Formats: sequence, structure tokens, C-alpha cells
Amino acid sequence: MIVECISVGTEILLGDILNTNVQYLSRLCATLGFDVFHTSVVGDNDARLKAELALATSRADLVILTGGLGSTNDDITKRVVIDFLGQGTEVSAYNKETIDGWFDTEKARHDNEIVYTFPKGAKVLENHVGTASGAWVPFSIDGKEGHIVILPGPPKEMIPMVENALMPILLEKTEGITKSLEVRIGVLGEYQVNDILKEEIANGTNPTIAPYVKDDGAMIRITAKAAYERTADRMILDAMQVVDAKLHPYIVAMGHESRSEVLVRLLADHNEKVSTAESITGGLVASTIIDAAGASAVLEQSFVVYSDRAKHKVLTVSKDRIREHTAVSEAVCRSMLKGLYNRTGSELCLATTGYAGPTGEDVGHVFIGVMYDGERMVYEHHLHGSRNAIRNRAKNLAIDYAIMTLKRQHDMK
Repeated sequence: MIVECISVGTEILLGDILNTNVQYLSRLCATLGFDVFHTSVVGDNDARLKAELALATSRADLVILTGGLGSTNDDITKRVVIDFLGQGTEVSAYNKETIDGWFDTEKARHDNEIVYTFPKGAKVLENHVGTASGAWVPFSIDGKEGHIVILPGPPKEMIPMVENALMPILLEKTEGITKSLEVRIGVLGEYQVNDILKEEIANGTNPTIAPYVKDDGAMIRITAKAAYERTADRMILDAMQVVDAKLHPYIVAMGHESRSEVLVRLLADHNEKVSTAESITGGLVASTIIDAAGASAVLEQSFVVYSDRAKHKVLTVSKDRIREHTAVSEAVCRSMLKGLYNRTGSELCLATTGYAGPTGEDVGHVFIGVMYDGERMVYEHHLHGSRNAIRNRAKNLAIDYAIMTLKRQHDMK
């Protein structure tokens, strides 16, 4: 089944609110095996919404509209749908009773008449959180049959309505299932991942393998569509084996587990501690570790040693070494690791130093240090982007190298 989503509201076009509804609905449709080929946002304008409805119903079997179900002048969705379909209206006794209970005067009840009025033949999707219920409405236009769904805009109303009232209807329409697995890749960028898996990406139709990049780094999404869940799971597993064969050392997380959750779990499983000494990242590495539940059991200490003086005072990095090599160097990063270990005794020690900019010829020159099991490793990178983009990327690299080191060493034991 082909689905199209239309979000209604000028406030979305103005950027006043984030349109999370379409993300939620698109994910839901993918899970149910429905195809979403188009989504759109329309302001509070009758003519433009009617034109968008005409286009959507011509190419989709199910058109889902969110927003604009209230009774004010800018709540146009239900009025436009009624006018567009031209099949008459009927009153929902449940919603009329709700409105009668909310308002004391007949004028107020009359002004909210649209809230309990629906296109004829609609199945009302009751709203038990607010006043504006949704509807499942059949249509037949120029010989093409399908359905229009209208839902409230606020997610706190829309999501319960979808899960409690709409989902049973959608489950009757599904002819298969779509499942995805997210595989997070450490250190490598999207281009590098794409280059390594270029044949699998180009030739994959079902399942598909697609690289993405998010704030915390690169990832691959493996997506399979099948008649049964167990079949989709098997297809994903087969594709995952191909990915693992080419990228095993770089795989840092899978599924819903975040990078920080993986790091905390690996440390907790071996009763180990981590400490950080951060210059360029200014505490971002420690903060990211703390994002994961259970971090208190593994995070020992964290130091922000931004100045040369702090590196010497807190980590005993010699002044001569800093003068000779500069603070942004492999030698100083190694000394930071040694000083951090001597101070904390943590099994895993992480250090970062570099130039974040925004000016200077060395902007983006970064060193990431990892000490584990007595071995010190320092990785040099030349990063690009804004000051904070470089700092965030350096933080990501530190977390990635930490996970990769732990997995490699734990596998060898």
C-alpha cells in the first residue's frame, strides 16, 4: 500500500515547531510494510490544502493528514476534507457529548460544531487525551478508491490515537513487514563506508544497505521487506554477515544501543573503569559517557585540561615537552595518558588535544589518545568544519577508538 503524509499548519512552515509527526508516521508505515513515497507540509490555506489532497489521493492508497482539527479559523483540515470529498457529513455522538461537557453555553457548543462533525461514512478515531478526534474516511475519486486519515497535530494526542485506534485498522491492511537494523560504524566517514560497501549498496534491492551520517558518526541501515517477520530477520542477518566481513573492526554498536551504552556495558562487563583528560573536547567525552545509564559504575574521573598550565599541574606533563612539541602533538597526548593513568589508575584512559579554531593554519589538527591494558595508542586526524563540529567529531573519535580497543582486546583474552 502506498501512503502519503500531509502535515497541516503554518507554524511548521515558519519553523516554529519541529515536524516530528511525519517521522513517527513514516517509521510506522515502514514497519508495517507500507511504502511512503511523498510527504508534504501545507499552511493554513484552504485552496492549497485542497490542491495537495487532489495530488495525494491521485497517487496514494492512504493519505494521512495531521493537524488542524480544532475549531478555530486556522483549523482547516476537517472542513477542507469534507468539502473535497463532497459526500456529506454526520455527527459523532461521542464527540458531541464531549463538547457539550466542555462548554457551558449553546453559542460555544455551536462554534465547536466542526469538532463533532465528520465526513459521511467515516470511522471516528476517538481522542481520549483532547477534544478533537480523528477519522478513517473512505474515498472514491475518478474510479480510484482509497482512504484518508485525519489526526490531531499535537504528538501527545496523535500518538495514542494511532496506537490505540488506527493501528488495528492498519494491521488489517498490511501484506508484509519491513524491518531495519542500524549498524554504527566507528572512525570511518560516510564516504569511506560507501566505498568499502559500494558493490553491496549498488546491488542491494531487498534487503538494502544504505550508509548515513548522524551527529555521533557514520552508520549503515540494513532494511528488509518480507511477508513474515522471521523471513525479514533472516534476510537482515544474511546481509549483516556480509557487512561484518568487510567492516568488523569498525562496528561499534548495533540496533537501539548507542555508542555510549556500548562503552559503558563493555567496561561494566569486565568491572573496569574509565577516566578522561580533555583539552579540545572540553568535557564532551565524559558527558557522552554519562549519557548512558550505568555510567556511575564505570566513570572514575574526568579532567578538563584546556591550558598548558593545567596539563602540567593536573597530569604532570613536563613544560619542556610542551615547549618542544606544542600542546597539540603526539608526544604531549602520550604524556597526558600517562599522567591520567598515574592519577586515576583506570583501566581505560582517554585523552584529547587539538586545534578547534575557528582561525589558524592548524585548525582541525587533532590527537586522540587511548590507553588500555598498559598500551598507549595515539591517533592523529585532520578534521574539517566549524569549531564545534571539529570538537564534536573529536569526541566521537575518542568514543569510537575506546569501543574498538575494548572489543579488540576483550576478543583476544
